[in-house]
Amino acid sequence: MKQKKYKSYVIQFVAGLTLSVLVMFWQGVFSRGNTADVIRGVCDGFTVTALLYVSMGMLLWASTTGFFDIFGFAVRKGLHNIIPVFVKEDPGGYYEYKVDKEEKRQTKPRRSTLLIGLVFLAVSIALTFVWYSVAKE
Repeated sequence: MKQKKYKSYVIQFVAGLTLSVLVMFWQGVFSRGNTADVIRGVCDGFTVTALLYVSMGMLLWASTTGFFDIFGFAVRKGLHNIIPVFVKEDPGGYYEYKVDKEEKRQTKPRRSTLLIGLVFLAVSIALTFVWYSVAKE
């Protein structure tokens, strides 16, 4: 079971690192000669990835709490009124929908995305301090 947990962390870390490097290439970091510009570009790559991961991690965490159930119920009812053939009508109301969702929902929240995003954010903050010290010189 532990291997499966660490596997998601490793896969997300490698994907985030790849995204960071792609942002760095897009910024043209590795073609610059100035050290401060290179550090700023690397910091930008980690910052973009950190913000994406942290925001997605917070949304995933919020979805495990049932916060978005009312929106899913409203969309389901609305789609049934617009296109009744494609969406099956449940005879119950919101309470039955909420209870059904609670039974299907994972009890354990997935924190890997949020934690990896916080690691990338810490790296970007550290690189910002390095950039300020190099840019002053």
